[in-house]
Amino acid sequence: MPEQGKGRKAKKEIKEANTGKLEKRQARRANAHRRVGLGEDGDAAYCAENVLPAKEEETEEEDEKEEAAEEDEGEKVEEESDAPAKEEVPQIEATVEAEDDEEIKDIKRTLRAQLLAWASDGSLPLAEQKRLVRQLLAQWHPDKNRHIAQVATNIFQFIQEEVQRILAQLRAEVGSEERKAAEAKQRQAQRAAEKSAKASALEASRREKQQRRGEVEEPAPDVAPDAQEWSLVVGHGPATCAYLRPWPRSHFSLTRNVDGRDDILLFGGEAYDGRELTFYSDLYRLDMGSIESGVPLPWEKLYSAVPSLPGPEARSAHQAFYWQGHLYIFGGEWSSRDQKRYRQFQDLWRLSPAPGKRWERLEAGGSMPSPRSGHRMAVVGDYGVLYGGFSEDKKRRASYLDDFYALHLPSHTWRLLPSERCSPKARAGCLLFAAASSVFLYGGSRPTRKGGDTLQVLEDLWCAKLGRAGAVWEQLATQGEGPGRRSGMCHCPLSEKEPLRRLVFGGVADHRVASTGADGTKRAAELAVFHQDIFLLDCTGTPRWERLWPRLAPALELPAVGGGCDAYQLALRGPTGEAAREAPRGRMAAACLVAQGSFWIFGGACESGPKQEVTLDDLWRLPLQMERKDDSVEVSCSDRWECVLPLSDRATVWFDDSDTDSEEEEAEQGISKAPGGTLVEVKNPGGGVLSKKQQKEEQKRQRMDLKRERQAEKCEEKTAKRDQKKEKQRQHAKQS
Repeated sequence: MPEQGKGRKAKKEIKEANTGKLEKRQARRANAHRRVGLGEDGDAAYCAENVLPAKEEETEEEDEKEEAAEEDEGEKVEEESDAPAKEEVPQIEATVEAEDDEEIKDIKRTLRAQLLAWASDGSLPLAEQKRLVRQLLAQWHPDKNRHIAQVATNIFQFIQEEVQRILAQLRAEVGSEERKAAEAKQRQAQRAAEKSAKASALEASRREKQQRRGEVEEPAPDVAPDAQEWSLVVGHGPATCAYLRPWPRSHFSLTRNVDGRDDILLFGGEAYDGRELTFYSDLYRLDMGSIESGVPLPWEKLYSAVPSLPGPEARSAHQAFYWQGHLYIFGGEWSSRDQKRYRQFQDLWRLSPAPGKRWERLEAGGSMPSPRSGHRMAVVGDYGVLYGGFSEDKKRRASYLDDFYALHLPSHTWRLLPSERCSPKARAGCLLFAAASSVFLYGGSRPTRKGGDTLQVLEDLWCAKLGRAGAVWEQLATQGEGPGRRSGMCHCPLSEKEPLRRLVFGGVADHRVASTGADGTKRAAELAVFHQDIFLLDCTGTPRWERLWPRLAPALELPAVGGGCDAYQLALRGPTGEAAREAPRGRMAAACLVAQGSFWIFGGACESGPKQEVTLDDLWRLPLQMERKDDSVEVSCSDRWECVLPLSDRATVWFDDSDTDSEEEEAEQGISKAPGGTLVEVKNPGGGVLSKKQQKEEQKRQRMDLKRERQAEKCEEKTAKRDQKKEKQRQHAKQS
């Protein structure tokens, strides 16, 4: 009897153990169904049908093996019922542990294959790939699988490591492809530059041989206007087209070579045609001594931004100066064509204009200025001094600056100069020039209040004495007739030996005038008057202004309309006439210099009528007469300007999208529009003075008045419909 009781007890324990094994097998099978996919809700990133059958077969095989082992164990227990059943527990646990290890390996192999499939699927968006990986990690997170915490942690770490390995592999492949593409572009650009230089050298050799033989060179064949106007050259060397010229631009830099050559270097700038804002990165050189009447200007394009070639990016409102045979560029701004993206620079570049040289980016040290535009720079000995400008944050809010920096050019080290006593207010777009250890600052603009859009135009003159301790500012009083409150003026020295005698040209002055609308109501309008007069600012002693051209200040009668107008046309009291053609158009953000005994002006921008901006590319010359008496120099100028390079066709095009009307309104007024806006071509008789189509302003005014009437009618209709709807709602409420 004791032996039979002992056998029944052993069989009961075996049955309980088998029941526990069955529960483990069921849990393991459900776990396999759930883990191979990404969840129980059918959101799996890959189909589990190809994986689960194999898992089920393996599970069934394992179950059969366990059942066979259990039958053997039962027979052994019946034969040896006196052996305790608890001695078999370690063997069972060891078998389960070995089965779990094998299952983890299978799961890892499956997960690795799935991650690689996601990474190689080009049709699967990156955001979807990230979502699937996050979902997979969340499914295997240890906090959600505490009953198998060790296994879940192992799988979770494996997924993270595998994702990092795949990403590193993809980065290496992409980096290799980009490196190969960059090397190919660099080789292509180098071949193009070498081909251009070789062609230029062969052409020069051919001309030299013809001159030796005394042969007369055949005239160049007629070239299409587009090819004449817009030829492009990449790399150094003479231009491959005799009609090469810069495109219309403003806010560019024009620097003169002071190493004995009569060259000028033009870089960067921007242009706006009513539709897009374009920034330039090209660098031109013009030999002022080789300009001849009736011969195309010898423009030479030295650089244009090319991928993989070093050089400054496209920009405007930067600063450039020349020192010891090198051209230096600092700062500026850039914007996308739709003006949605904006960037300011704080990089420093250097270039030797000699053939074969390239741009070099200088890694400056010390206390560097912040990214900015609208600042001004000048050279004082071995230093380049910088003042002011403005910087914008990510929300395009401008902050005007009043900091004063000095750049030690031999060591490329910046230093912030502390200012003693009083100092100028923060500003941008001022005039800055220097001589010996003195720096002079005039004018500029700043906001009337912090964060405001309205600008205050300044006309104060300051002088800073530089020393080891910093800068000592002093405000100076001026004598004579000056330009007054203007912005966008340009200036240049009278000669390299007289840097404190400056010629100041142009600028724009804003006025508020009372205009009368079509309905008879009076309102204030903004009128911008663009000037083209020349002043001399002499700072050798007591600062003094002197008007050079025209000799007498014109009496201006401001029209009672908004927009922009030309000061010289207002003085003539007529539209365009013979006298008006003898002077350049009034402008802002242009550039000027003195060379070959004449005053030169190029480019800039102006407004012609309401909401119509024009970017210019004409070149004008005004002869100067300088007579020295004792220690002073008397300066005078001719009465007639000479147009050396007239406006191109590209400068006379404007796309007006500011007031588009419906087709019905245009049909009523008989106005035809080009696709994408009104294409307005500004006529240019005589080169320089612009005029508009007849009655264009009146048509635009009538169109705007009609648009306002239609809008008022629509508002009345909406109000009437709203009232009717409310009345119906009230009646319905009463009835219910």
